[in-house]
Order: sequence, then C-alpha cells, then structure tokens
Amino acid sequence: MTKPQRTEPMKPPQKEVVYITRYALTDGIYQMVAECDGRCCRIRVEDIPKRHAFFYAKFADIFYDNHWHRTPEAAIARAEEMRRKRLKSLHTTIAKLERLNYEDIK
Repeated sequence: MTKPQRTEPMKPPQKEVVYITRYALTDGIYQMVAECDGRCCRIRVEDIPKRHAFFYAKFADIFYDNHWHRTPEAAIARAEEMRRKRLKSLHTTIAKLERLNYEDIK
C-alpha cells in the first residue's frame, strides 16, 4: 500500500507568539515567539528572550498538542485543568497515606 501524495505543498512554519504551558505547574505560563505549523511549534534559541536565558536547555525545544496555545485564554484554561488534575492526584495520595497503619507488622 502506498501513501497518498500531498496535493498542496507544505507551508513553511510561521513565527508567532505562543503561550507555553508545559511547565505551568512549576514555572508558570511563558509567552514566547515560535515557529508553528498547526500541530507543533518550535522555539529556537535565538528567539528566547534574555529574561529566560537560564531556560535555554528547556525552551530550545519542540512543543506538541496541549503544551502550547495561541491565546492567553486557552493557556490559562489548560493550566487550570492541569492544576485541578494535580490537586486531585495529591488528595488521593494524602488519603492513601492517612489510611496506612504501621501497627500491623506482616
């Protein structure tokens, strides 16, 4: 079976302002300039603002799916969703730890 041929040429990635939520629970939401093609975006080292210079290794990267957003509203909504999921996970862990009983030695 052969792959179907693309009928239109691929568009080169366009530079645009994006909001990175990959590290929202640890570092917050970042606004960056990235080359995006719709499915993923790539941040080049030269596009990283000087105030984020210590994040070169972290941000010179490719971000997929829910790790980047075109609007601040979408980024905030995703960060809130991440926060809710993490809080639920922590509550579950806390409840499990509270149920532990060390008096019974096996």
